Amino acid sequence: MKILFFAVTKRQYIYFQNLATNLPYPSKIQFFPSFNLSLRGLKLLKNIDKKAILESKYIEMEAKYSSKIYKYLYKKLLQFQLPWVVMVAFKVLSYYNPDYIILWNGKKFYQDIILEVAKLLEVKPIFFENGVLPNSTTMDFVGVNASNSLPRDTNFYQNLKYQNLHFKI
Repeated sequence: MKILFFAVTKRQYIYFQNLATNLPYPSKIQFFPSFNLSLRGLKLLKNIDKKAILESKYIEMEAKYSSKIYKYLYKKLLQFQLPWVVMVAFKVLSYYNPDYIILWNGKKFYQDIILEVAKLLEVKPIFFENGVLPNSTTMDFVGVNASNSLPRDTNFYQNLKYQNLHFKI
């Protein structure tokens, strides 16, 4: 099993580095942004819902910023960045050919694009997020927050059978 970590912040990079060195699987960490791109990745753009990815970021941007000029320029930057991120993701995913790609969150702009490229290349995602307890991490194969794999049916939790668990404090 080969694993590819995508880090978009220095803290994620350090965290993923610690994980990678302690895993028994071959793994690589791709720090983003990167200029290591492939023009062949542009062919994937026709299969990616660019409008949905951009709209999601536009909504976030509208809530954060009030300057019309700033928002206009930011939208143009995002429109430029989207194909760039696709080319970077394609290059590293096609070169390394991992079984799994690990993303922190998965609902942010870069991660959303990388996830779409991974889907097209049939690479399975694993999502990481801050855990509910201090100094903990949540890992899920479906998503994070409201998109996670936890059952939504209250009957699941009401019918859950607990064994006698003993905790030492």
